Amino acid sequence: MHITHGLHLTQRKSLAMTAELTRAIGMLKLSNADLAAELATLAAANAHLTLSPGEPEPGLALFQQRGAEAARRPNAPPPVTSSGAGLAELTQAGPASGLHDHLLRESRLLLRDPVEIAMAEALIQSVEPTGWLNQPLPDIAEAFGFPLPQVEAVLVKLQQIEPAGLFARSLTECLALQAADRGVLTPAFAVVLDNLPLLAEGRLDDLATRAGVTADEVAGMLRLLRSFDPKPGTQFDAGAVVIAPPDLSLRRTGAGWQVELNRSTLPQLTVSDAEGGDAEDLRQARLLAQAVDRRNVTLLRVAQAVVQRQRDWLRRGDAGLVPLTLAGLAQELDLHETTIGRAVADRMMTTPRGTILLRQLFSTGVAMPGRAPVSATALRHRIAGLIAAEDPAAPLTDTAIAAHLRAEGLPLARRTVTKYREALSLAPAATRRTRPAGGAPEGVGPRRA
Repeated sequence: MHITHGLHLTQRKSLAMTAELTRAIGMLKLSNADLAAELATLAAANAHLTLSPGEPEPGLALFQQRGAEAARRPNAPPPVTSSGAGLAELTQAGPASGLHDHLLRESRLLLRDPVEIAMAEALIQSVEPTGWLNQPLPDIAEAFGFPLPQVEAVLVKLQQIEPAGLFARSLTECLALQAADRGVLTPAFAVVLDNLPLLAEGRLDDLATRAGVTADEVAGMLRLLRSFDPKPGTQFDAGAVVIAPPDLSLRRTGAGWQVELNRSTLPQLTVSDAEGGDAEDLRQARLLAQAVDRRNVTLLRVAQAVVQRQRDWLRRGDAGLVPLTLAGLAQELDLHETTIGRAVADRMMTTPRGTILLRQLFSTGVAMPGRAPVSATALRHRIAGLIAAEDPAAPLTDTAIAAHLRAEGLPLARRTVTKYREALSLAPAATRRTRPAGGAPEGVGPRRA
């Protein structure tokens, strides 16, 4: 055996996490409105920081005007529209679904085991309009004959459904779910949530002692709590119109589609050598300004890349979506996947097809023999279109839908068609068959005792 020694040079690329970069990444998940509130708090404590209100933009004015008009009309839908033609429009199913339809649809995407799905449906029946469970969990389990431990396990899964706070059994649990979703559920925060009566009485010093933090830290937790929604289910009330200004806007220019920040919701931050501050305050002010600029540049870069990949969506809606994942875009932009996730999370953008969540333009790809992968969203859109155009007296079975897709060059297995149809909350062919006048649905006889 011969042992040799040598020197080898290798090159590795790594990212230095400076304080500015760390803060910028943290700001990415904040909406423009949340960032403005954060900046206002910081500016109040730093004499070197000045905030100027953003200038109104024509696009935002139109958005607000539409929202105000919708709010004045009875039973008007929210001004925020989905991408392209919605499923309700395709299937002539009437108005947008409410809370329970949302929960049923999301639970089918989350769960696969038939027993767990049955438990989820039992729990959904017990959800009141606020989004809370209106019965104790043991009572629900006993009423439907399910083992309590399994029901508890399913409940934990269902509490992952957005918006955070659904399926809560108390105010404390509702707020804790939202705190966990935002990544702020520290042990001290949990103590504050467990002692909400003290918080309501303003006994911040007592809370601080119990939580092992300062009264100022408890006051900061209180400010954060006030931004939570104690009744997340009310967001699905068809009569309630929530007007949320978008963070981004998309418009066509001579050079193509251009993404812009909604400056009307983003104040101008100015750093100056004002009296009353020290050198450290000035340094922190400059770092903050740099972090805000980096946040804005990254957000625009990510959104522009998404739009560039999904140009065909602007023309054809969901049918034109191509596969796009967080990991794929991160590799393309040489950013971390979590950075992309923060940039697109809850980010709203006005487009010619309505105001959408940027996350809607992401879709997993389905491998197709002999051709490029196809977007799963586009496939679901095509399946919904086939069902919408079918003869009500002879609806298409999943096998027939798979044959149609195969003829179009989309060889999809029958079981995959079934999975996508169920994800769309569309019934099987036997249930969709038109009911003959004065009788049961065709092919369905009386049930035997």
